Amino acid sequence: MPTISISGIDEKRMQDLYQEIDKIGKMVHADVTKLIFVLQNSKVFSIEKTIYIQVEWKQRLDKEEIFAKYLKEFFKDDAQTVSVFFTDVNDKLYVNGNKMR
Repeated sequence: MPTISISGIDEKRMQDLYQEIDKIGKMVHADVTKLIFVLQNSKVFSIEKTIYIQVEWKQRLDKEEIFAKYLKEFFKDDAQTVSVFFTDVNDKLYVNGNKMR
């Protein structure tokens, strides 16, 4: 945890982002062994070229804006718009049948 799901990019760009895993882990205070990257196999239909990112994690209010700005900068040459939607899972996530705390 966190899980970062992205629509509107190709696999190469996801691999490029994944190469930044150590930097991302430090930025959002997450154990890199728990970071999950998901390439959504979907297209984003919008007038502007848009990348849509969903971040599911334990609440980190102080990191949302920092991470959103980082993602916008990372994908600045890929799209006009980078939308990031954060979902706080807190006590709603189970891994292997066990509630994550």
